[in-house]
Amino acid sequence: MGTIVALMACLCSHLTVFSKWVIPPERRGTWENAGYSPSSRTIPRQYTYSINITTFGGHGDGLGDNTNALNAAINYCASNNYPAAVILFPAGTYRFESQIDIGRSGIVLRGAGSNQTIFKFNATNLIVPLVKVEGKQNVGIENLLVMRDPFAGNQTHNFEFIDSQNCWVQGVESQKTGRHHINISGGNSIVVKGCFFTDAEIHTGGGYGYGVNVTGPAYNCLIEDNIFRQLRHAIVFQFNAHDNVAGYNYAREGHARRTEGGITLTTKKPI
Repeated sequence: MGTIVALMACLCSHLTVFSKWVIPPERRGTWENAGYSPSSRTIPRQYTYSINITTFGGHGDGLGDNTNALNAAINYCASNNYPAAVILFPAGTYRFESQIDIGRSGIVLRGAGSNQTIFKFNATNLIVPLVKVEGKQNVGIENLLVMRDPFAGNQTHNFEFIDSQNCWVQGVESQKTGRHHINISGGNSIVVKGCFFTDAEIHTGGGYGYGVNVTGPAYNCLIEDNIFRQLRHAIVFQFNAHDNVAGYNYAREGHARRTEGGITLTTKKPI
């Protein structure tokens, strides 16, 4: 009995100390506001309109350029006044010689899976983000792999969202970025979920080697359930980014490179 009383006293003591570190209710944020913002809080999965990239000349044989085919598919959605539509990419390797600029709201690029649908960019002269979304709403990229082949210097992000809202990247694998795998600049309610971001071509300072970078005044973004590998920083919030949430992410094999006294030093922690 004496032992039980002692244990209870010890537990109460620890709970008293712990309670001092609990944020008072009046100072707690409303975390549930982060993420896709309509009332259901759920990213749309079903769409009335769905088209296949092969209908517009797209080909997943790893040869040629699919830029014109994708632009034709997006223009088709616009000309038919589709409020939202999925552009399907069956299993295969789709080469792109130019940036994908999703210039219309309500467009979802959906692959067959990150191990089946590959977007391979010829990045020799591509010094802009591989996929760009600016000033748009309800744009999604899902279930595919993005990579650069070959890689050349002076390159930047794999994905960039500028002043956009209610957009998402889900189930995507992104390999070897030039700067950040995903850059979110302004806007709100961008979701990055269930993705794998691996490695960067540059691991030095000056804003290189990031997984997801959220730059103000971006707010209510949700970065959740992702894996980051061989990057300097997995997730960065900066320059007045506010009311954003990151949770259940896993970063491994941190990788940084710096120069001191003319000697290049590499910090790499394998797992």
